[in-house]
Amino acid sequence: MKVKRETKKGIFKKIDDTEAKILVLLVDTEGCINAAFEKKYAYYHPNVSIGMGSELPVLYWQKWGGFICRCASSKRFPAKGLYQWGILKYTDVRAFLFKIVPYLQLKKKQAEIALEMLDILAAKTKGWKERTKVLAAEIRRLNHQPLPNIDLQKLAHGTIMKR
Repeated sequence: MKVKRETKKGIFKKIDDTEAKILVLLVDTEGCINAAFEKKYAYYHPNVSIGMGSELPVLYWQKWGGFICRCASSKRFPAKGLYQWGILKYTDVRAFLFKIVPYLQLKKKQAEIALEMLDILAAKTKGWKERTKVLAAEIRRLNHQPLPNIDLQKLAHGTIMKR
């Protein structure tokens, strides 16, 4: 599968509420809201990705843009590897997170921090690079906390206990 890195501007704003709720279940359970280090300019920026063992859902999500790739085989998926859909472009990360943050339960705090990081990147006020580093560390800390026991019925209906 070829990696697609080009996105259509503003396409994430077109996700309807039903699609947003489906994507939230995937982000909360299989996805990752993270921060990557931009080595050339020495700052951190947020990104979103969802990985699965099946190619089919990933190809469906491509309609919104972002990128898709097939990652190398792993212990979890030894025969076929892992397929990943992700968003790197700041405007797309912001639009996507704004659309799903009202429905997020398990990763809401990471999404809020990522949005704060995007505000900092847009303003670039004094100390902005250090602030992105602090926020990236907080996202990583939250991502390494164990998830509560997940009851999919409660998660689907928005009644699971939030972290």
